[in-house]
Amino acid sequence: MIQPAITSEMTVFDVLDQVPGAIDLFQQHGVNPTGKCTFFTTQIRLKDTPERCHVVDWDELILKLNAAMHEKDAAGKQSCDSSPM
Repeated sequence: MIQPAITSEMTVFDVLDQVPGAIDLFQQHGVNPTGKCTFFTTQIRLKDTPERCHVVDWDELILKLNAAMHEKDAAGKQSCDSSPM
């Protein structure tokens, strides 16, 4: 089983830094982390986000963030595997 890369203990800033397209995923779930919740991005943990920034469908957001992270990792592996030695 694949270990989730994104956990509820991470800050919003960490997620934005590590997950390609994270801002779009947050926006799809009802919040703009670089808008009204900007102040909290370096302090707030994901598990506290729904209370502060009113995230719609928290579980789906976490699944999508992890999927985006795994796609990034898979793409990185693929480019390393296809590099000539």
